[in-house]
Amino acid sequence: MIHRPAYIAFVLEKSKNGSVLCRDLRTLASRNPGYIQFGSAGWFWEQSVNSYQIQVAPEREKHKDCFWVTYKEALLLEKVRDLLIPKLAAIAGNHIRCAGD
Repeated sequence: MIHRPAYIAFVLEKSKNGSVLCRDLRTLASRNPGYIQFGSAGWFWEQSVNSYQIQVAPEREKHKDCFWVTYKEALLLEKVRDLLIPKLAAIAGNHIRCAGD
């Protein structure tokens, strides 16, 4: 089965709040490094400085736009993604509230 990774891109402000958001996203990704990666692709950075993404993909395929996975792993990726989204929403909500600080 061909799979395309799910990812969300962020442009982080160079500020205290931007640093805290970056830390929170790194912490979130570190909870499941085998399937969640946080970082910045070179081509992405060239288009927008301070750009990062958090993605759901097997670590072994993290640099590819599409890859083969088994049906079982596809279900696992779906589960990881579905658990990640509410956590990202919570992080975003925390940072939206503190943006005026």
